[in-house]
Amino acid sequence: MATLVEEALRDAIKALVERDSDLIQKTMAQEDKINRMENAIDEMCLKLLALRQPMAVDLRLSHRR
Repeated sequence: MATLVEEALRDAIKALVERDSDLIQKTMAQEDKINRMENAIDEMCLKLLALRQPMAVDLRLSHRR
């Protein structure tokens, strides 16, 4: 997902500078895909929290020595 966001940002800047309407349309379609991915990730996280009921310690990063 991060790679798609980087590409979309790069394309959006290029589309703005070059006033490329085709690239704008491509970027907007890419944004829709990114938004769907984000929503799916949010949903998975909520299900994990609801179904597994992790304790606070489970949600923290532990630095073991």
